[in-house]
Amino acid sequence: SLHDALPIYHVKSGQLLALIVIPELEKEFAEDKAQLEAKRANLELQKITLKRQQELFNGHGITEQAFDEIKAKTAIATADADVATATVERVKTMLDYTRIIAPFDGVVARRLVNRGDFVQTATAARTNPLFTVQQISTVRVFCEVPESDVSRLKIGDVAAVKPYGMPDKAFAGKIARFAYKLDAETRNMRTEVDLSNPSEVLYPGMYAQVS
Repeated sequence: SLHDALPIYHVKSGQLLALIVIPELEKEFAEDKAQLEAKRANLELQKITLKRQQELFNGHGITEQAFDEIKAKTAIATADADVATATVERVKTMLDYTRIIAPFDGVVARRLVNRGDFVQTATAARTNPLFTVQQISTVRVFCEVPESDVSRLKIGDVAAVKPYGMPDKAFAGKIARFAYKLDAETRNMRTEVDLSNPSEVLYPGMYAQVS
C-alpha cells in the first residue's frame, strides 16, 4: 500500500515523494538484523576462544587437533556472519526501492497514485508511472531546419523562440545539438535548442516559432 508525503509541486533531488509500505519485507528485515546480531556475537565468542586456545596450544596445553577444531569453528562463524550481513544488505536494498524520491530538481507534473493505493510491480500489462517529474528550469525546444539552411547551422548559434501563446515575446536560446542527418521524407533536420527558463513561464508541450 502507498503512504504519500505532503502535497508536493516543486521538489529537490532526493526529496521523498511517496513511501510504499511492505509489512512482510519490513518483518523480514527485522528478523535478518536479529540473525546478524546473533551471528556477530557468536563470531566474537569464537575469536576470543581461538585466542585463548592459541595460547594453550603454544604452551602445549591442547592438542593440535583440538586447536584445528576451534580454528574451523571460527572460520564457519566468520562465513555465517558474512552471509547474514549480505542478507541484511539485500533486504535493505529492497526496502530502499520503497522510497520513491525525486531524481532531480524539478516539478511534479502528474501524480497518478493516492494514499492507500495498491502498487504492483511493473509488467508488460502494467506500466503506469507513479509520478511524472519534469525539469523546467531549462527547456529543450525541438525544431525542424529545412535542407536549404542546414549548411549554415552550428552548435552554439543563437535561436529566437516565440511561443504561440506569447506572440509579442521572444526568448533567446542556443542550438545545443542536431541530428547530423536529414529526414528522408521531409528533407528537414531535427535540431534542439536549450532555453533557460528560470521564471518557469514556458511549459513542456507548448508550440513555438523558432528562427
